[in-house]
Amino acid sequence: MSKRRKTQKNIEWKDNPLEELALGDQDPFGMITSAIELAPIKLEDESDKETEPALESEPEDNESISRRLRRLETKVDQLIKMVTDQQKHIKLQPPRLGVVFNDRYPIQTLEELAILEKEIEDGKQPDIVEIIRLLIYPGGVIKQLRLLLADDLANLINIDGTFGKTPLKSFKCFFGALQDAILEQDREGLLRKAIQLQKKRFFKRKCVLKIKNRNKSKAKD
Repeated sequence: MSKRRKTQKNIEWKDNPLEELALGDQDPFGMITSAIELAPIKLEDESDKETEPALESEPEDNESISRRLRRLETKVDQLIKMVTDQQKHIKLQPPRLGVVFNDRYPIQTLEELAILEKEIEDGKQPDIVEIIRLLIYPGGVIKQLRLLLADDLANLINIDGTFGKTPLKSFKCFFGALQDAILEQDREGLLRKAIQLQKKRFFKRKCVLKIKNRNKSKAKD
């Protein structure tokens, strides 16, 4: 009887090893662990077959994402160009005024500044703060004041009118709008510094131009 039982067990072991091992209380040779580790291999093969159609659709998803990214890049480029054009003020048309400002900025002379002052005083320039802010940002008033006031005009003025210059404060409406347009603190201090630096850059460019012209005349001689 014992031999028959052993033979039966051996046959059942060969036919269904996992079932036989599950009936035992011990696993001296680590065969249950090995069988369990090997068992998921069939499941992975089956899952691979199931996911094959999904893998085929991935290139379509990636292609659609790429198309959307290209459209976004185009829109960003268009926005950058629009902002750049506004900052340079090739053509500025505030929506509420309906007036096209061709070549009005930067302001070239004291006469032009006086005309703008009168328009602000008469209420004809309700968007002047927004216009100035567009001109001096995002770089800030120190870097971009030259887009509002031309170099020749900046050389004729300062804040208080010292050293025989025309005081910018005498244009009360314009000076107030300019201060309102500056977002940082110490507005007047920043404006003083901006005018001084613009004058220095102006004289530096003039000196460089003189040197170039002098060198050209010497080369001709």
